[in-house]
Amino acid sequence: MYKSLGTVTLKDREQVEAGVVIGPDPAWADRVRDLLSHKSGVWRWQNARCLRDDLGIDVRFYLLHRDGSPFANMLSATGFTATGGVASRVAVDAGKTRLADIKGWERWRQYSVSLASPRD
Repeated sequence: MYKSLGTVTLKDREQVEAGVVIGPDPAWADRVRDLLSHKSGVWRWQNARCLRDDLGIDVRFYLLHRDGSPFANMLSATGFTATGGVASRVAVDAGKTRLADIKGWERWRQYSVSLASPRD
């Protein structure tokens, strides 16, 4: 499921959309896979499973994208251990932007992490 989180202004004043893909979401699976294609085999497999199958964990891919083409991602996963484990990681397509170019990235990151806990 995709949810828009509004727009983000890049350093060059370009407006892009921030959103979250909550797995599984086959509609976004290929686009997120393409963004994360630099990952090694086991990471690609893990991402594909989280995007295509209901694994019983809360997996969220927080994205920045231009018209549906993602260029930045922060993954948050919760509830995958008996103690309710939490994991996160960040990926950016360096050919499309740099984290330093995103105004308010840290504030957006903190906001997106606060949304990572299951509330739906």
